[in-house]
Amino acid sequence: FIDFKHADVANVLLVPEMFKPLLEVAGSGMDLTPTVRSIVKLMGFDSFMCGFSSTPRPNRNAQLYVFTTLPREWAQIYDDEAYIEIDPRIQLVYDRSTMVVWSAEDLYGKSPRLNRFLGDAARFGVRSGACFTLHDVNHNGVLVCYNSSRQRVDVELVERNLGTLYAFGTHF
Repeated sequence: FIDFKHADVANVLLVPEMFKPLLEVAGSGMDLTPTVRSIVKLMGFDSFMCGFSSTPRPNRNAQLYVFTTLPREWAQIYDDEAYIEIDPRIQLVYDRSTMVVWSAEDLYGKSPRLNRFLGDAARFGVRSGACFTLHDVNHNGVLVCYNSSRQRVDVELVERNLGTLYAFGTHF
């Protein structure tokens, strides 16, 4: 029997070597953004977003908490335009537990509002990516997104890094 309440957590948790700088920065209270950005680059992406919703399906009325390596200006536009309501990444992964690879090219033309979202996202280097969701015991949702400024993400790159992408999103 292991007494987890009094166990040395550092000896229990398994953390991939490439994530250790993030734990060090988090432990020091420093800004996570540069470290997260460098880890995400190693996995072949340009930016990262992790959002937590107080409801199973995020909407304007939910409590939302977001970390992103993208500029604050993008987060403000996203909030002002209520893009949470039409963000295709949410729609693509909501009913799945698997990683989804997406491209704006495949989504243009479905609605004027979606086109506006895709155009604004592209201005900030979000043109394609890979994402997945996690749900906690209370059915709150967590969306993990790896974004790329390229028109299409290399699916083989995602497949090669699938375990690392899931592990990072889960550790984050």
